[in-house]
Amino acid sequence: MSTGFYFHSIRIENFRLFRDLEVSDLKRINIIGGFNGAGKSALLETLFFLVDLRNPICLVRPFSWRQTPLMGDEGLGMFFQDLAQPAKISYGTPNGKREIIIEKATLPPAAVSALSATLISGPMVGGSSVFAGNGLRIKSGTGPHAFESYLAPHGDGFAGTITKLGSQELPTCQLLSSNLRVSAVEMAEWWSDCIKQNKRDAVLSYLKILDPSVNNLTILYNGPNPTIYAERHSGMIPIDLLGDGFRNLLTTILSIFRLRNGIVLLDEVDTALHYTITDKYWEIVARAANEADCQIFATSHSREAILSAATGIERAGRKADFRYLRLEKADSIHSAVLYSHEDISIASQHGFEFR
Repeated sequence: MSTGFYFHSIRIENFRLFRDLEVSDLKRINIIGGFNGAGKSALLETLFFLVDLRNPICLVRPFSWRQTPLMGDEGLGMFFQDLAQPAKISYGTPNGKREIIIEKATLPPAAVSALSATLISGPMVGGSSVFAGNGLRIKSGTGPHAFESYLAPHGDGFAGTITKLGSQELPTCQLLSSNLRVSAVEMAEWWSDCIKQNKRDAVLSYLKILDPSVNNLTILYNGPNPTIYAERHSGMIPIDLLGDGFRNLLTTILSIFRLRNGIVLLDEVDTALHYTITDKYWEIVARAANEADCQIFATSHSREAILSAATGIERAGRKADFRYLRLEKADSIHSAVLYSHEDISIASQHGFEFR
């Protein structure tokens, strides 16, 4: 099995919450802890941004998921600690080091024209700050790998355009969050994808670790929309009636197998898991991630959940795949303390705090 997972390390400078954060020696399964406001979700969203570059509004998408409005020129400041300085994100991959620069810039005429061609303004002349030329430039790579895009405020939001699309290969990625519920229709599509990839038996074998009574999953229609039903000894039941723990596990497994060689980001999905099954959840995730050669990043603020993850990953025989990183913040400066599986075990035995 390949160990060529995508993110080996990352350094974030002057971007969003982070003045200068560096994390080295990332693994296949990375659990991110820390107190509220330490930047756990922001780190996940930064990772998502790095592989979402081909979306012209990749910078603002996470804010829309959080339902955080970004409007006008002042919205530009949300992406920096110091708007006068560029932000830089560098990260290690199997193909070497990469670097992304985000900076305030005047939009070139070609970018303004591209933005203008796709925007519909209200009945007001001069109401759009796009035409004032203020915006952000995102750039990376050189030569055939050069990438450049522009993002600019417009009306009550932002608009973006790509001016250079390099040949860099980017992995597929899925962000799962307790605040972003995957619809029944999406889950049915994901299950169909796994069947097409001959992963039906693999998915079912992992589900049986948590619930041995599940024999199969079937797509049925309630009106116009498809819904996944679990076939159990006692009959068929919609997966939504099996509880959020089972639903979250199924969503995670389907994401891992659909995104083979990709990345799955889990933002506090363990909040829906009962403490008695958290270790089983992570045992399943560890096995599936190894089988699908998928990299996992997950946030948690619970000591019990972190210990259960370490237990489940060990039971799966994947201790070497485990990395726990605790984000700390002091005097507006972030840092990351890294723990191996052995470090977590020792800290637990001696009662040391590691959340």
